[in-house]
Amino acid sequence: MRATAGKRWNPRRSGEATLVPDVSDGYLNRITRDREHLEAVQALGMRSLIITPLIARGRTLGAITLILDVSKRRYDDQDLATAQGLADRAALAIDNARLHGMQVEIAASLQGSLLPPAMPSIAGIQAAAVYIAGGQGVEVGGDFYDLWSLPGGFGVAIGDVSGKGAPAASMTALARHTIRVASLHEPTPSRVLAVLNAELRRHGTPDLFCTAAYAHGTVTADGGIDLRLARGGHPPAVIRTAAGDVRQAGQPGTLLGVLDDPELTDERVQLQPGDLFVLYTDGVTERRRAGAMLDEEGLAEAVAASPDTSAAGVAWSIERAVVEFAEEPPQDDVAVIVVGAAQAG
Repeated sequence: MRATAGKRWNPRRSGEATLVPDVSDGYLNRITRDREHLEAVQALGMRSLIITPLIARGRTLGAITLILDVSKRRYDDQDLATAQGLADRAALAIDNARLHGMQVEIAASLQGSLLPPAMPSIAGIQAAAVYIAGGQGVEVGGDFYDLWSLPGGFGVAIGDVSGKGAPAASMTALARHTIRVASLHEPTPSRVLAVLNAELRRHGTPDLFCTAAYAHGTVTADGGIDLRLARGGHPPAVIRTAAGDVRQAGQPGTLLGVLDDPELTDERVQLQPGDLFVLYTDGVTERRRAGAMLDEEGLAEAVAASPDTSAAGVAWSIERAVVEFAEEPPQDDVAVIVVGAAQAG
């Protein structure tokens, strides 16, 4: 569109591009608000002008203004078409960035709702957790951890639901809620995971499954912790003793949500004062770099080498090992929870 006389024109409101081959004082009078504005625009020395709006998906995001000043050249219809093509591409890029930002924000909010807002304060224990969202952070992952008080003790759980996005988020919420509720009524961790398996079979889909580990703990008279642990296809727990030794715990068990009658076994784990109990998802051990993985050996090294022997210190050491193992960000979600007897003082 070429500039015409009349009402002051605004490309953001009209949604139309304009070409002014020769900028006259009359044109400047029409597009400026007052004398001060006119003098400021005149100082630009405009000789030829193109203004084209940035429109994407029906929304006007702004405008591009192209000006020729001291040059003798003047814009023409071909320049206008080129400017409109540039504006269309720029507007789409801007809007895609805006939408991506919204998706990341929504995913982060939803992911946060699937995790404890903070570690609860439970008498006699210390705890810390780490969560790293994999990939670009646009889709919600299925990793979760949890810690809560129970009559006479506490429950600690971790899990990994297959897939990403809304279906995984729905199953993650179901898994976390089911474990919490079942822990109030079932006598053993294996029974709690059996209830979770039944709920996944009832409400899930054939392509969604879950690994999980759940432990019920009680603080002992000597300041240690007595745990009963069951695993449903989940990686083994790691025990770090006060002396710095590291070992695994928990029988493997069957993947949850696949079979009606999974094989689940309870194992007793006794933590002495100063020992730590570590649960994690496979985003830790399957962290990749040039075909190699951090694996269980790398995890054990990070746990054993932690200079800070508190729950928070060991959790931080694992996080650092995962992040520093490769240059690129983790592509899989990472969840870690560390529990131990409360430190004296």
